[in-house]
This record gives sequence, structure tokens and C-alpha cells, in this order.
Amino acid sequence: MTSRGAYTLIEILIVLALLSIFMAIAIPSLGIINNFKEKQELNELKRDLIFLRNKAITENCYYEVNIDLKKNSYRLGITQHQSSIKSKVFESGLKFIKHGETTADLLRFSPSGSPSKAGSFVVEKRNGDRYKFSIAVTSGKVNIILVK
Repeated sequence: MTSRGAYTLIEILIVLALLSIFMAIAIPSLGIINNFKEKQELNELKRDLIFLRNKAITENCYYEVNIDLKKNSYRLGITQHQSSIKSKVFESGLKFIKHGETTADLLRFSPSGSPSKAGSFVVEKRNGDRYKFSIAVTSGKVNIILVK
């Protein structure tokens, strides 16, 4: 009589194959992927605002961000030329919303890097979390605040 003390390679491969099938079914349904994409788009929006502020400072001219609530998009451009540097449509579930008096349709950065007026807007995720992007008048610093 021989005692069996280990698993064969085929048994281990079958178990790994079954686990990978279960994970392939479970992960998309948990929403992890959508949450990751939403977070990436939030970070991209913040980077775009910082980029535009820095571009206004280095090139010594006015740059603006136009927010289109109906198309759920924003456009970065030069104020006097009406030309676009970048246009972005939210595709992962984020949306611009009107939230009291906080939504600004146009933010304009001056050559000093400060916005021409205090600006803020609200972005909502699929799960209902709302993030307020506010730009400080004096410094042009971009802040993201979770609004409850």
C-alpha cells in the first residue's frame, strides 16, 4: 500500500483554471473596473487643469476651460483664438452636474496662473459620490473635495 502525499500537476492546473473562470465572472460584476476608470478620469481632469494653469503662466496668455453639461465634456483652449488644445468626453460614468451655485461653465486662467474669477464645478460618480473641483482665486490651486 502506498500513501499519496502530494497533488499532481494536472490537479493543480484544473483548480487554477476553475479559479480563473470564477474570477473572470466575479470581477466585472463587482464594479472594480468602472471605479478604477472613474478615478483615472478624475485624476486626468485635475492634471488638465494644472497643465492649463501652468501653460498660461509659461506662455503669458489667457487659457480657458469650457465645460459642456449637455455633452458631459470639457475643452481646453486659448481664450483669444478659440482653438482647442484638448477635448474630453467622460465615458466611464462620471458626469458634470449642477449643484447649487457651484457649477461654472467657463474657467479662465490669467498669465499669473490665477483664475479670472473663483471657479468651481461638481462631478458625480456612478455610485452617487460628488466631487467638487475648486480653483483658488489667489493661487490657482486646484482642490478636490468630496461633497456629501
